[in-house]
Amino acid sequence: MPDYKRIFRGADPVPQLIDWAKVESDLGISLPPDYREFAENYPAVNIDDFLNIMHPCSSRPALNLIEQSPIIREMWSALWVRAEGDFPYPIFPADGGLFPWAYNDENGFYFWKTGGAPSTWTVVVVEALQWWEHPGGFGEFIAGLTAGEIASPVIESEISGPDYEVRLFD
Repeated sequence: MPDYKRIFRGADPVPQLIDWAKVESDLGISLPPDYREFAENYPAVNIDDFLNIMHPCSSRPALNLIEQSPIIREMWSALWVRAEGDFPYPIFPADGGLFPWAYNDENGFYFWKTGGAPSTWTVVVVEALQWWEHPGGFGEFIAGLTAGEIASPVIESEISGPDYEVRLFD
C-alpha cells in the first residue's frame, strides 16, 4: 500500500469511520483496497489546487463520492450516447465500465476501469475527450503523480512538482 502520509505531505491521518457495506450498497460496487485504505485514514483531498479526490463520507457535496459519482456517470453516459458509443470505454454499470473517483479543475476526470477484482482496476484519465490509461491502481497512480513519476499526456496542468500543497476536507 502507498505511504499516504508521504503523499499527503506529512498530513497526519484523520481516521474515518466508514460503513463500507452501506457505501458499497449505495454505490452498487465494491471499491479497491488501496482506495479503502486512503478513505479510512484521510477525508476528501485537494492536491495543489488541482486534483480533487472524492470521499464517500465527505460533508461537501462536490467531494462526496456517493453524491458525485452518479452525477459524473450520468454526464459521461449522456456523452457516450451522443457519441453513439464511440468512446474507448463504457461507463459503469456496464461491464468493465468507468467509475469516477476524482476530478480536476480543468474538467478532467479520473476513473477506475472496473472489471475483475477491484484490486486489479486501472486508472483512466480523460480531459477534452482525450483518454489515457495508467496500468496501475489508485494508490500507485497518486504516489507516482505526486512524486513526478507519472505525467498523463491528456492533462495539460498537473501537480506542480515537489512543492505541491495538500488540503484535507471533511
